[in-house]
This record gives sequence, structure tokens and C-alpha cells, in this order.
Amino acid sequence: MRRYLLLLALSLLALVAMADGCDAEPVKEEYTCYGDLIGLQYDGEATDIYWKVKDESGHILKECAGSELEFDASEHDGLDVIYVTQTVTTDRGSSEAMIRINLMHLNEGSYCVAFFDSQNGNILDVTYFDATSVCRNGLFASLPEQPRRDDYAFAGWYVDEGDFQIEFSDRTLVDRSYDVYAKWLDIYTVLYKSEGYVVNNEKVVSGNLASPPVLAGNGRTAFVGWFVDERYNQAFDESSPVVDNMVLYAKWMDVLPDVEKESFNPVLVLPIILIAGVLAYFQVHRRRVLSARPRGRYGS
Repeated sequence: MRRYLLLLALSLLALVAMADGCDAEPVKEEYTCYGDLIGLQYDGEATDIYWKVKDESGHILKECAGSELEFDASEHDGLDVIYVTQTVTTDRGSSEAMIRINLMHLNEGSYCVAFFDSQNGNILDVTYFDATSVCRNGLFASLPEQPRRDDYAFAGWYVDEGDFQIEFSDRTLVDRSYDVYAKWLDIYTVLYKSEGYVVNNEKVVSGNLASPPVLAGNGRTAFVGWFVDERYNQAFDESSPVVDNMVLYAKWMDVLPDVEKESFNPVLVLPIILIAGVLAYFQVHRRRVLSARPRGRYGS
């Protein structure tokens, strides 16, 4: 089956000679092409463009003029490498650039990528690729819709079931058939309890960190922190990943009142001063009244 690959818009503008009509020194670059039909295109301004294709022995395989070159490698059996020389002539002179192209041929048939659920072995999706358009460094994989499971978090596709070290992604190059497995992570519940009551709960994917809330005090007590036991012997380390369901307990401590600030409250002191002043006034007035009364003399 004939195989094709078209390399479009390979511009060699940077290789044009800028000197006063002098030929530029040839510059060699290397490319790898998958397919038989090679297409090169020059996008710059030029009065003349000439192409020359050679094999490794230096034999000329094709010559042509124009802004585009098309070369069919299938017409030459056993051809693995070609050298393309491009000569560009402008009003400032001429320049040459030569590139090496490695030809990689494709396989016949098709490749199958099967996506499995690693938990139960069920097939989730199957994708078939035509081998005439799939090759190493030729085509990236396409992925199915992300699967879902209760109480589990999807953690990617992998080609090694159990170890989950070799990831299969949309950047994986398909060059063979694959069996791909969905990796799952447990989702754990973290309960936050304060004085015997659940005040919050959180779902955390295995290996991730919990986010304990900060509780507000009521003026008589202050929040100390979260502990993993009800006796508050071990504080919870927020940098430790969650690996199981867990309950955290809020610890509180009593807050002593500020005596000085509470004793000097103008709102409370002002009535006391007024009452004390009224009592003092009446006491002074009573003494004046008693001292003004005439005193009688008694005797025989």
C-alpha cells in the first residue's frame, strides 16, 4: 500500500545570501520523514529557485525548478536517505542550502488501543489506528472520555497494570497495539469534631493534604488546633498526606478575663459616682439641720 507524508512550508529564508552577490556556504540540516512522498516549499521572494535531489552515493535522483519540490521515494527501491539542495537566486545574489532527510517507511495493517478498568478488568473503550498513518514520531494517541467511579478518583491511563509507572497520554506516540489501564485512587473522608459534634467534613484523594478549618472562639475559650485523638495527645500534622478515613478533634482552652479593663468601665462607674454624690449631699444636709436646732437645759 502506498504511503504518503507531506512536509509543508519548510522555509529556508534564513539561508539566503545577504552579501553583495556572493554565494553562501551550504548549510546542512537533518530531518526524519515518515512516508514516501516528500514535499518541500520555499516561501520567500526569489527570481529563481532550483532543486536537486541526490542519494548517499551522490547520484542525482531529481532536478526541478520552482517554489515547490515533490519527490516520491517509492520509485526508488531501498532508498533510506536523500540529500536535497536548494539554490535560491535573488537580486542580491545566489545561495545554496542542503538538508538531509531520513526516510522511515510505515507498516501495513492497523493498531488497536484497548482501554481497561484496572479494578474489574472491564473494557472501557477501543480505538483502532490505520498503520499507514500511524508510526513512531508520527501520530499521537487519542484518549476516551475520562471514566468515573464512586469513591474513587481517576489518576490517568497506564500501560503497566499494577505498577502504574508508564503513563499513556495524548502525547504518547502510537507505533504498536496497546492495552491501557485506568488508575484509580481512593477518596477518604475526614471528619472534624468539636465538643462531641461534627462541625465539618472533607473528601480527600489518597495522598493529598487535608485542609482543616480554623474555628472561632466565643470570648471565653480560644481554639488551639486539631488533634488525632480525643485526649489531645497528638496534634494533627497538616503536611502529612491522607491515607485513610480519619476523625480530628478540636482542642479549646479557657481565656482569663482582663480584670483591669473590665473594672474601669465608664458606663458602670458613672452611676456609682452619682449615687455616692447624692448620699454625701444628704448626709451633709442632715448634719446642718441638727446643728441648727436650739438645745434645751434640763436640771432641778
